[in-house]
Amino acid sequence: MLASGCVNDKDAPTGEPSNNTSQPDATPLIPREVFFGNPDKITPDLSPDGTRISYLAPVDGVLNVWVGPADDPDSAEPITNDTDRGIRMYLWAYTNEHILYLHDQAGDQNWRIYSVNLETGETTDLTLLEGAQAKI
Repeated sequence: MLASGCVNDKDAPTGEPSNNTSQPDATPLIPREVFFGNPDKITPDLSPDGTRISYLAPVDGVLNVWVGPADDPDSAEPITNDTDRGIRMYLWAYTNEHILYLHDQAGDQNWRIYSVNLETGETTDLTLLEGAQAKI
């Protein structure tokens, strides 16, 4: 097979280094925190009666559940105090008096269900068996 083509002399390699020393404009890197950090607020939810709002937001860099009045979400306060892996899933109990959330211990994937009484702040582990994986 015969191949032929045209070459422009200015495009041909000369063995000499290129005089083109311009660098592309330096584009700043996107900080890792943008990709892997915690969001400001996620998973908002209204209580069944519509009077309160809840969401996940960091406390000292760890996601926790926050609850506040629906008409003033900025006055919400954290109702959980996880300091390890953070809380990723929660929901309102139909009574409007409790928040239920799932949490595992150090990543063991044995999810436990906890209930927080919004009046007293008391947290109760509803999963009675060790090594069980609870689901809602």
